[in-house]
Amino acid sequence: MNIQEASIATGISKDMIRFYEKKGLLHPSRNPENHYRDYSMGDIHILVTIKFYSSLGITLTEIGKILKNGNIPLAIKSFNTQLEYLKEEAFWAETKYRLASDTYHLLQKYNHGIDYDIGIHPTQYFYPTFDAQKSNTPKNQNKILVSRLVFRIQENNKNKQNYPQDTGLLLNKQYKNIKGNYQVIEKHKFYRIIKEVKTNELISLDELQQLENRIQKEGFKTYGDIYIYSIFHNVPDNTSETICIEFMIQ
Repeated sequence: MNIQEASIATGISKDMIRFYEKKGLLHPSRNPENHYRDYSMGDIHILVTIKFYSSLGITLTEIGKILKNGNIPLAIKSFNTQLEYLKEEAFWAETKYRLASDTYHLLQKYNHGIDYDIGIHPTQYFYPTFDAQKSNTPKNQNKILVSRLVFRIQENNKNKQNYPQDTGLLLNKQYKNIKGNYQVIEKHKFYRIIKEVKTNELISLDELQQLENRIQKEGFKTYGDIYIYSIFHNVPDNTSETICIEFMIQ
């Protein structure tokens, strides 16, 4: 088949096919009558393989070494490297989806006049902001941004007038590239209240107690740490934001 037919069969542009040839990855025969490239089914299979390997992030240089020398050990090594990369990408894609889905759920509720949400969290991991920042390499920077940043009030600080500055990332899975200590939060039931507050204004001890009383009146017992996080900002005047105050309940 000619280059146009090969392009249609593989979904690879004609320019890219020519580029692969220049790189020495493909050697189609020539039609003896017009000297045009004549692509066999073997060539088509090679093109599909190149496209697949390249889509995984394997460089054309490595692909060339693999194909030219029939180097299966190198192919295995390349796949192993890319599988680690894809595993991490899948982790952050899932994290981003969970955060977007949860924020959508909360905003929908609040927009319909419902200011609370009850549910069950799977095991979570709290990474202090300080450790996350130390691990914030250019590679990780954009990924960490899709995590939920929370202000934590630990159980032993609940009755203090001034809470210690305690912020961190809350993830549903352990992430090995954030170095330092982290806290495992076991699977638990939660009750979170959606509330509009003045920007940069912390919840007072009295307000916190009122929220706990409200939850207890509904038949729940609060325990453990409290997590506070923002889900919406009023950007035009920057005077208010919508936050969640999340309690662990029994």
